[in-house]
Amino acid sequence: GVVRPEMLGDSIGNRFIFPAPDPSYGPQSYKRHLCWIPWNSVISPTRVNDERISDGIPCLWFPAPKAATVIMFFHANAEDLGMSFAVLKHMRDQFKVNVLAVEYP
Repeated sequence: GVVRPEMLGDSIGNRFIFPAPDPSYGPQSYKRHLCWIPWNSVISPTRVNDERISDGIPCLWFPAPKAATVIMFFHANAEDLGMSFAVLKHMRDQFKVNVLAVEYP
């Protein structure tokens, strides 16, 4: 694809404002909780074909028995899902709700 100057500035700015940490987890981490939401080929056709992220959007799912509520969690800046694992588990156990944590693509 073509990189336009305005895209480059936005990307560089985002790296400084929202620095991504080195990943604290991988595909084999948290096997009972790690899942992926697939990309929608109509909305995100370039992401579907990008081998680095073609699996989809990583998520952690913490089901709670008999829970009818889902809390959707987004981690803070300079964090990733692996850094939030203990907090997410605690939220599920404390509040007896399902917890879905979504990674930023």
